[in-house]
Order: sequence, then structure tokens, then C-alpha cells
Amino acid sequence: MAARKPELQLYNTTTKEKELFKPIVDGKVGMYICGVTSYDLSHIGHARAYVAFDVLYRYLKYVGYDVTYVRNFTDVDDKIIRRANEVGEDPIALSGRFCQEFLNDMADLQCLLPTDQPRVTDHMEQIKDMIAKIISNGCAYPVDGDVYFSVDSFPNYGRLSGRKLEDNRAGERVAVDTRKKNPADFALWKAAKPGEPQWDSPWGPGRPGWHIECSAMSAHYLTHTFDIHGGGMDLIFPHHENEIAQSCAACSESKVNYWIHNGFVTANDEKMSKSVGNFFTIREVTKLYHPLALRHFLLGTHYRSPVNYSISQIEIASEAVFYLYQTLKDCEDALSPFREDAGLNNPKVRISPAAQECTSKLHNDFETKLADDLHTPTILNSSLQEAFKFINTSKKQQKQQQLSIVKSLIDLEIEIKQVLSTLGLLSSSTYAEVLEQLKDKALKRAELTEEDILQSIEERTLARKNKEFSRSDQIRSDLAAKGIALMDVGNGTVWRPCVPAQPESGQADTKKAPPAQPESAQADTKNVPPAQTESTQIDTKNVPPAEKVLNICLRDWEKENWISQIFGLVRSYVRNFTDVDDKIIRRANEVGEDPIALSGRFCQEFLNDMADLQCLLPTNQPRVTDHMEQIKDMIAKIISNDCAYPVDGDVYFSVDSYPNYGRLSGRKLEDNRAGERVAVDTRKKNPADFALWKAAKPGEPQWASPWGPGRPGWHIECSAMSAHYLTHTFDIHGGGMDLIFPHHENEIAQSCAACSESKVNYWIHNGFVTANDEKMSKSVGNFFTIREVTKLYHPLALRHFLLGTHYRSPVNYSISQTEIASDAVFYIYQVNTFQAT
Repeated sequence: MAARKPELQLYNTTTKEKELFKPIVDGKVGMYICGVTSYDLSHIGHARAYVAFDVLYRYLKYVGYDVTYVRNFTDVDDKIIRRANEVGEDPIALSGRFCQEFLNDMADLQCLLPTDQPRVTDHMEQIKDMIAKIISNGCAYPVDGDVYFSVDSFPNYGRLSGRKLEDNRAGERVAVDTRKKNPADFALWKAAKPGEPQWDSPWGPGRPGWHIECSAMSAHYLTHTFDIHGGGMDLIFPHHENEIAQSCAACSESKVNYWIHNGFVTANDEKMSKSVGNFFTIREVTKLYHPLALRHFLLGTHYRSPVNYSISQIEIASEAVFYLYQTLKDCEDALSPFREDAGLNNPKVRISPAAQECTSKLHNDFETKLADDLHTPTILNSSLQEAFKFINTSKKQQKQQQLSIVKSLIDLEIEIKQVLSTLGLLSSSTYAEVLEQLKDKALKRAELTEEDILQSIEERTLARKNKEFSRSDQIRSDLAAKGIALMDVGNGTVWRPCVPAQPESGQADTKKAPPAQPESAQADTKNVPPAQTESTQIDTKNVPPAEKVLNICLRDWEKENWISQIFGLVRSYVRNFTDVDDKIIRRANEVGEDPIALSGRFCQEFLNDMADLQCLLPTNQPRVTDHMEQIKDMIAKIISNDCAYPVDGDVYFSVDSYPNYGRLSGRKLEDNRAGERVAVDTRKKNPADFALWKAAKPGEPQWASPWGPGRPGWHIECSAMSAHYLTHTFDIHGGGMDLIFPHHENEIAQSCAACSESKVNYWIHNGFVTANDEKMSKSVGNFFTIREVTKLYHPLALRHFLLGTHYRSPVNYSISQTEIASDAVFYIYQVNTFQAT
């Protein structure tokens, strides 16, 4: 039996919240998306909308729904007539021409054809019939050949947008007409004007208003009640608000269950629009960049969020698509000799556990993220990257002809293709053809030919042979500045597109990507992950300290403290310092320093780092050593409530005394073992019991207590200090995801044991920072300090980088991303400086 797919949640503009999607008819979905007004080539704002709803269409089909997808063309309108008059062309002919251009653009962007694509000019009878019903129901009135909808007849007007009638004014694309009963009344039918297209009607010759067309055509193809109606956020008011009013006026049963709207595309943070003139057509972008790069760019931001168009982001998306297809091409080549191997059908040949884990994770992330209101960025930037990394690692072992690896890669390839197909990123062309197309676009952007590059490669090879390394470096740097990367593979050199880099001579645009690395630092690899330079592929364990600094990552606990600043309007914000602990004592012994003094010194260093990162000071920053009395008081309460017991100077919390233990994390007691930072103590009643107080050891800091001299366990300090500063009941408790179990689980247990009224309303946890997809940690030793980062990059660049990923998502650090963040910060301040002057 196939695994049950996650339930789809969609954000409904009407209710302003995500809702479980339940179709009106089980197994079937009716979806209407407002189409273009066809008087010019479509811009990337249109691409944003139709790519987003194409993903929804694909995912609904993937889940198993029978979808009727209707997307209209407005092929008669004021703007069409005005443009036709400007160019001396028949309005209907001009509109038909641009309808076809739009379809060509959608095909390039891999958007599936809707079930129906009605045009206004083909549905005049349906439109006139609906207007007649609205008039007969007393909700519209004719005036001198025009027909206006009476907004006063619809009490719920404004419910979708939350706006008032006076915000609408005319509610149409012309000036206010004094013949209206209410200035907000809008046109259902417009009386004919000389030289304009017109159709006969009971109210005289004319043509439809802008809004009525969608109501009539959606009702014709989907009935008056259907599941999904979508479009850009700019259509919420007045277009969709007016649609609701006139549809309900024509049929009281009219209803759309889910109104869905995509965010804007901006240019210089201003909404892109033909009327403003700050738009880029899809055709302008795809002239220089592969359509898949534009689609990848658009999917890299959640469909409801605004996305700011920039050349640098399209460059990164283009590189990501090249990496994707190069990896698939290499995998295809590696697997081709084995696909017909009969041994693959042997039931004893199974995919490796690592491959199974990778495939399952990709599948689960794909389904759960898309089911969560189509969250495409996480799939592109995390799950797929992990899968491609696994392929690039595994395919190198094909020489050993291990059938298990072959089968593993085949299964993973199938899953990847399913994900890419649903995202619309799987081309009908072969992998090799797409790679050639991407290279052709790169040559066009660089204004070079293949012969030019081959000649440069020959010159560079000769320069290296003659040990003229500065010359060879310059050739490579010059090409990198034009978006052409050279890689030495075996005994030869190949090229591939890359994000344009600033040449070492410094003559290129300062807004370009990082400088190309010299020959000595060049990595010998063909598949560099997207948005990374060759230097990021160097093994950090075998490079000099100066280069190691260039591969910087952050400790997760430092991100925890940084991320906590996101929450605004904080009445009381408490962030503690653990200034006595096993690790502190161990480090102090190693350097021959007093533990409390050492901890105090690093507390100040931490505060300096937080100041650099623009983190506001918390209301309180308590230290464990200043709150021993509160800690001991809480331990005493827990003991008196029979939830803890002393043993030879130690005090242990009894997890058996707290039935809800594990509720936060969903883990079982046996997963905790000792539940603390020392080995299991056989004196415990339950191996999962954890220390509240630790008996003194020679040479360690110690404080007197009713149970003997010692110091607190790790978990009790936060319970005691949070209760002291915020009481036992407060709003938010946060930290890194690694603190969920056992630290926060233990905090809940001991806090409730001390006070039955203890409660935290919101537990919030930030994601990890990783290096090479491994969680960064001091204990593992794969971390770099904030100070190492800010030595070479401005602290605001680091903060910008962190803000570029949702706080709950993992973020994989790379030098290229820090360079991009640094460039972005420079751009922000450069623009502000320019405007100020």
C-alpha cells in the first residue's frame, strides 16, 4: 500500500490563514487563475504568478486529483484598444498575436497548458447572460448603454480585501461617472465608442467591463461554486472583490472556497508593472538566460513573498540549474553501463542505508514542504542539494561496479526526477541539450564564441607550461569576470558557466561576485555546487589558517542568541550566561586560569560580538554564579515535592515523577540515558534521571548547600533564572534545535516539579548552521568563531547572510554566500549615501 501523502495546507486570503484543503467534490479540483491582458509581451511579474500556480497544478495532479485548470485571456480592453490605435492595428488581431506570444513564454518556462484557456471575445453570450441575471436580481442598473453594478446591493463588499467602499472610487479603469448611484459602482457593460470593437446587447452595442469576464467564464467552465481562484496580490482589490460581488449577485449559491494570491516581483523594491514602465519582459530575460534559470529564481522565494529581481540572483539561479543538470548528466553517464545488468533484479541487491536515508529524506521533504502552502525554497536550497551531493560522492565508486551503489543511484535519480518534474524544472530536452543551451546563453552574455574560449585555454596552457603563472592567472580571471569558469580535469581543461567574478585587476563592476582564485587555489572538480566558487571546495583540514578563515561557519549557539533578537516589542527579554560548567572547568585547567575568571572574560567577548552584530541588549543577562540561592531554593522545592532525591552530595531529578516527560521532543526516556553531561550513575533510580546538583570535586568551584558543597547541574540554572526574572509562567522560551532534548525537556520537568503552575506558552527553536551539511558544534571541532568572520567581513554582512534563511531552516555556510551578503550590504548603504547626497 502506498504511503499516505501529507494533507495540503493553503493560505486563504479570505480568512488570512492557512487552511486544510478539502475539495468540493472528492478527488476533483476546479481552479481558475486570472490570465493576462494581452496587449504586449508579458513581464516577469506575470511569470511569477503562472509559475507559482503551475506548481500548484502539478502538485495537485501529483497527489492524485483530477484538476480542471482554467486560465483566461482578456483580449478586449481599454489598454488593448489604446495600444492598437498607437500601432495602427486591429485590436482583436493585436490581442491574438500577444496571446500566442504569452503561450510561447509559458512553454519556455515549462508551464503546463491549462485545461481551458477561454478568451473574452469567445464568451460574449455568457457574459451578457450573467449581466442580465444581475440586473433582474436588482443588483445592477443600465444608464445610457452602460450597465453598472450597485455595490450597495452587496453588504459583504470588501470582505476579501478588508478595504472600505470609498477606497475603490470608480472600481474600474476609467474616471468616476457622475451617473452612478454610488461612486464605487463599477461597469459590467460599456457603451460602444466610435472605432472600438463592439457587440450587440439588450442595453445597446458595447463591450464588457473588466471584472465581469472572469465571473462569467469561471461559472461557465467550473459552475458557480468551485475550489480555487488565484492571481496576483494586486488583483485582490478591486478585481477579485468585484468578482465576488457580481458572482453572488448572479447566483446566491456562488462561492470560491480558497482565494490564493502570489506576491509581487519588484525592481529596486518597487512593484514591477507595465503602467509604471519598470518591467522586464520574460523575453528580455530568456534572451540571455535559460528559461529554467528564471523559473528556478522564482521558485527560490515562497510564492506569497515579494521577490526583488536582480541580475546577480538570476546568475546564481543559472549556475544552480547548470549544476543540477551536470550532476544528472554525470549520473546518467555513470549508470548507463549498468542499467541492463540482470544482477540489479537480484532481491539480495539492496540500496545502501545512506542512499535509503537520502532518498527518503528528499521524498518526505518534497511532499511535506509542498503540502505546507507550496514551500519550494526549502526543497531547492536544502533537500535537492543534499541529494545531488550524495550523487556526486557515490558516482565516483562506479569503477568498482558495486550493484548496491548502482541501484541506490537509480532509485535516487527516480526520486529527483519526480521532484523536478513537479517543480517544473525537468526539461523535455536531454540533460546534454540543456547543458549546451546554458553554455550558449553564457557565451552570449560574455559576448564570446566557443572558439574564443578554446583559444584562451590554449594560451593559458602554454603560459603554465612556460611557468608564466601570472599570465595564466590573468587569463582565467578575465574569463571568470565574464561568467566563464575554467576547470582542470585530468590532463585537460574544460569550461562551464559561472557567476561572473571580479577580476584581480579590480577593473570589473564592483557589484560582481568574488574574485577568481589563483591557480594555486583552484579545485580540480567539474561539479561545483551552485553559488559557490572553486575556492569553497578546498578541504579545510589541509589548508593554511589564512585560507581556512575563508571557509567560515557559525556556531549554532551563537546563532541562537542572534536569532532571538528577531522578536520585537519584547517586554522583558532574558538571556543567560552559563559561567560554571564541566567544559569551562576543563578549559580553565588546560590554560591554567581560574574558571570563573575565564568564563567572565569570554562573557565579555560574547557581548562584544553581539554588539558587532547589532543585537540589542537583553533586559537581563543573568549568570549562574550570581543566582546560586535561587537555584538551591528551586532544588529544595523539587525535593520537597518528592520529584528529586539526594545521593552522596548529588541531587537527581526523578523522571518517573513527571508523566509528561518527552512531550516537547516526542522522544522516549531511554533516548536520554543519563540526561546530563556525565556518564550514567548507577546510584540513580532510573538511568534517565538527571543531575540538579553535583557534589564538589577537588579543585573545582563550589558553593555550600543543604546537600553538601558542589555546583548546579546544567539544566536547573535556566529553570531557576527564568522563574526569577519572568515568574513560573511566561510567553516565549527559545534556543537552538539541539536544546530541545534533553535540555528543554528537562527544564519543563523540573520547573513543573517546583511549581505546578509552571508553563511556557511558546517554545521556539532556530535551525542549525552547517558546514558540509554537518551541524556545526564546538564538541565536533568543525566551527569557526564570529571573530574570524568579522575579521574579513563586515558584521552586517554576516547578519544579512543569516537573515537570508528562515530562522527554523538549516543554513549551510559558504564563502560565496557571505560575499553576496557583503555585496548586498554595500549596495544598500551605497544607495542610501547616494540618496542622502
